[in-house]
Amino acid sequence: MQKYIKYLKISYQIEMVLGIVAAGFMSFFLGIMATDSPSSTYFNFAFGAIFGFSAIAIPSVLIPFLAIKELNNYEIKGKLLFNIINAAFIFISIFMPLALWQFYMLYKIKQQNT
Repeated sequence: MQKYIKYLKISYQIEMVLGIVAAGFMSFFLGIMATDSPSSTYFNFAFGAIFGFSAIAIPSVLIPFLAIKELNNYEIKGKLLFNIINAAFIFISIFMPLALWQFYMLYKIKQQNT
């Protein structure tokens, strides 16, 4: 079971790094798009950048971080809620093969625990 937990943690860490890169790109992109209006100020760039970063970083960085914390306490609590939420989000929005692999690892962890 420990090797499956280790593999999941590695995939979540990679997902978090890629999420930070994507959030940085999206914040810059939305910040520039917010300044297209002739009457826009530099506050529009800041608000667009903050919104873009939040829209990408919360699901792609915060949820995997909480999933890693949950995996650290799995043997004590036996919960995988954030791990399932993360895999479902990845399945729906970003990268389906990674989500299928994460679902398989979660299944193996749950199977070995019972």
